[in-house]
Amino acid sequence: MFPALAPTKEMLRMDFSRYRTLYFRTILGRLDPKETWDQLHALAGSHEPVLLCWETLRKPGEWCHRRMAAEWFQAELGEEVPEL
Repeated sequence: MFPALAPTKEMLRMDFSRYRTLYFRTILGRLDPKETWDQLHALAGSHEPVLLCWETLRKPGEWCHRRMAAEWFQAELGEEVPEL
């Protein structure tokens, strides 16, 4: 578990546009991307870290904070986090 990337309970009731804006601003905006990347890798030890959540992104209109975190790592560090 990595609570620093988790959305707030209030965010879970928001529509996509507001959620996305607040997630990038209030959750990711307070984190250093390289430090976060390094912490996730340290937490995973000798394994590749995996971002997991409960949403099923195959359903139209579904979204998830792990994809937003993946986009953030790509934009900030050039690190691709593929969807499995």
